[in-house]
Amino acid sequence: MPDERFLRSQRICRSKDFLLFRAAVARKYGSGFLVVRKDGAGSTGRSRIAIVTSRKSGGAVRRNALRRATRELFRHIQWQLPFNSDWMVIFLPPSQKIITSDLKAQLSRKMLRMST
Repeated sequence: MPDERFLRSQRICRSKDFLLFRAAVARKYGSGFLVVRKDGAGSTGRSRIAIVTSRKSGGAVRRNALRRATRELFRHIQWQLPFNSDWMVIFLPPSQKIITSDLKAQLSRKMLRMST
């Protein structure tokens, strides 16, 4: 069984890495979020993720719940995604109405479809 831990090195935190997503062409919209994929930037070989939540997506409790749910989903599907790929999930204002379980289903479907 693969290691399902979410390592600190799998988080994209530096602004330099965020700016590289502008050139990425693989984008998919869901109801309340946008998923962007970029290949070949991570040095660890494992997939990495960046999560962007603005204040328009809800209060602090809601934004933290969206981030936690996204990290949990990523932790479970990381081995089904291509190695050395970077992912960014941007939550849009309609994300206030998404239920967390629906979010996980929609997000996993989009990410797995983009990985092929």
